[in-house]
Amino acid sequence: MEERCLNTAATGNSKAQASEISREAARILVIANDVLRDPDRATFYNVDTSHEYVKRGITEYFRHRGGAGRGPYFLNILLTVLVLRCRYKALGIELIISKELRIGLVVGLVNRITRCRIDHVIWNFNILAPYRRLKRWVSTFALRHVAQIVVFSVHEAKVYSEIFGIPSDRITFKLFSADYLNDPRFQNLKTDPREVIISAGSYGRDYGFLATVAARLPEVSFVVVAYTWALKGIMFPPNVSVISGVPEVEYCRQIANSRLFLLPIRNTATANGQMAIVQAMFFRTPLLTNVTEGIKDYLAPGENCAIFPKGDVEAAVGMIRRLWSDETLTEALVQNGYRWATEHFTSRSDIKALNEIICRLNAHSDRSIQEGTGTLQRPSQSAGQD
Repeated sequence: MEERCLNTAATGNSKAQASEISREAARILVIANDVLRDPDRATFYNVDTSHEYVKRGITEYFRHRGGAGRGPYFLNILLTVLVLRCRYKALGIELIISKELRIGLVVGLVNRITRCRIDHVIWNFNILAPYRRLKRWVSTFALRHVAQIVVFSVHEAKVYSEIFGIPSDRITFKLFSADYLNDPRFQNLKTDPREVIISAGSYGRDYGFLATVAARLPEVSFVVVAYTWALKGIMFPPNVSVISGVPEVEYCRQIANSRLFLLPIRNTATANGQMAIVQAMFFRTPLLTNVTEGIKDYLAPGENCAIFPKGDVEAAVGMIRRLWSDETLTEALVQNGYRWATEHFTSRSDIKALNEIICRLNAHSDRSIQEGTGTLQRPSQSAGQD
């Protein structure tokens, strides 16, 4: 790790060896929903043994029902973060990682108001559409002193830098990862292969387009796995079935047992669909999608996926028919996609990205000390001051 830090932080210097965030066994606070909901998930903070992770979920002070309880959910985040803020010092925290945008914004807001100087990293920073007016102003205020945000496309790095005024050196791009490969629950799901085309996910999708494509292929069965709100107002033809509200294992089982994954993306402002791409490749289901700026980092058309121009029904129908009949092509897409997934979408890539972030933060701290600014005063490894 020490050698990796020195190689990664090109602007580092001899003082980098005395940085305040421990390069080995740093004490890191992770605030994430899956800490309580899915503690066995193969995330980097559950499998990484090189650092010490203090994991906290969002306490349900007020009951809510998913997306319908946004007010109570926000209050739960706020109260959870305030309680944790009072314990940073006692817990000896050297770095804070918040996973998910809303949690990250609340942590950023509380830390800035209370003048917390522990570095904060927001992991999985994603918005559906550019924020405007008050929402944008509050978010910009909360993000002002966030040390790093981690995004899953080069396009998002540019967009968020412009929207929130975040310097590019405070944005880390890495490919989205979901380590299904090393989670026993998601292994061997392909038990009942079916001649169906699946489309899954709720955000940024163009299911109206899928309905039109399905109408042109009445002999083919389609399955859509999404929340009902994402399908509102869409009239599907009889050959489309809808599944909603299933656990993630069942969601992935549907993908693994389908013949083709059709992913029509509508959102071009930011990015959606990265998780679906990872799932299709991990579960060896050939992928057909339209390329957007937000997902092009994941795609090698003709190698790990097939593509069609956005909104082009005839092209999508033609490619489906080709994939349906050309087993050599589909098998090549599956094998290349799976290899790409195992190389890029596991927790190893997250751990590598985290270590590189720590190196950059340490190098930045050293430069601040040398220049006499000292704006980021990290806790000592023993005291964990906040």
